[in-house]
Amino acid sequence: MSTRIVMLMIGIMLVSCAANEQQALSPRVDGPNVVLITIDGLRWQEVFNGADAWLLGNPDYMHNLALMRDRFWHNDRVRRRELLMPFLWRKFGVEGQVYGNRAHNCAARVRNNMWFSYPGYNEMLVGYPDDFRIASNSAIDNPNVTVLEYLNRLPELAGRVAGAAMWDPIGNAVNENRSGVTMRTSVESIGVFPGAALPALLSDLGDSGKSIAGQGGLSAGSALSGA
Repeated sequence: MSTRIVMLMIGIMLVSCAANEQQALSPRVDGPNVVLITIDGLRWQEVFNGADAWLLGNPDYMHNLALMRDRFWHNDRVRRRELLMPFLWRKFGVEGQVYGNRAHNCAARVRNNMWFSYPGYNEMLVGYPDDFRIASNSAIDNPNVTVLEYLNRLPELAGRVAGAAMWDPIGNAVNENRSGVTMRTSVESIGVFPGAALPALLSDLGDSGKSIAGQGGLSAGSALSGA
């Protein structure tokens, strides 16, 4: 896996189904949302302990040591991790549950033997590894059915699953041609994403990715939504 941190964001926004004919004739309203966010290459140590003192003081990894230390360092571990990942700890840490702290014997491990992007995305979206057919980051269509394709095949959700990605192979991982899941696989095309509120969010994320990683954006970033 690459040593630099690349981001992947996948969100699935599902629209509630009409309970009766009267509701079916009414304007559609948003229903429960399921959002999956991953950061490819991020270590569990940073998630649960915050910025690493050695990395934070290493000029090979940080361009402005004083600024980074001022923004992300605190002697208290809980405060330090909140500085690094404020939304995770102020929202999920308070209102939800966060798993994966290996210091407390809570570990998650992949089953694929590749240990890099596309095989990991396949395992995450499909539920099992496929080391024989998914063994590189080549932009080949995924032969396996992802949970997104499964949802898109359900009559009540057909046509309501779509996605945007800043890394082209995400479109192949979802297998847009077979699954029918609408994909946008560049930062520039996010603006024409089918939907209402999400495109603005994705555009903001795309701009943020460019500001972090340059004009090309981050290597991987995607979001999926109901149309």
